[in-house]
Amino acid sequence: MAKKWPEIDPSYISQLINHHRGFGEKAARKLEMICQLSVNYFDTLEAQQDRAKYLIDQVVDQMSESQKQQLLKIAITLTEPEANGNTQQ
Repeated sequence: MAKKWPEIDPSYISQLINHHRGFGEKAARKLEMICQLSVNYFDTLEAQQDRAKYLIDQVVDQMSESQKQQLLKIAITLTEPEANGNTQQ
């Protein structure tokens, strides 16, 4: 990130990610401008989904292989049509 956006201090990004620094309106608008994102990008559902995916990745990375397999089984069960009442015949 430092090479792509030299005006952003990598330690600042690390502090934001690790919740050691607040991420308010001013920071959001500044990063949107520097990174050439659309205005209010960080306020969008897409940004919230990206954050959720990131957090899920962090949790999964800390799981054992056995736990990952259990999680996969649960996910498969939840996405099967019968589990969602979407049975088609």
